Amino acid sequence: MVKRSSGNTPRKRLADISNFQGKKPKPTTQVEKPPSMSPTTKEYIEHLHQENMTLTKLLADRNYQ
Repeated sequence: MVKRSSGNTPRKRLADISNFQGKKPKPTTQVEKPPSMSPTTKEYIEHLHQENMTLTKLLADRNYQ
């Protein structure tokens, strides 16, 4: 029986291919803008923010007493 020598070639190993994505996407150099919101959405967010501030103040006053 003759032993075959592979010389300097590296041995193949099993690799984890579960997260293999192939080519990596190029990083974008442009700054992405957040999606624009309608005025009603902005108003609703502002309303919720004001309500949250009011409730936080009431809770702080209640805990203080």
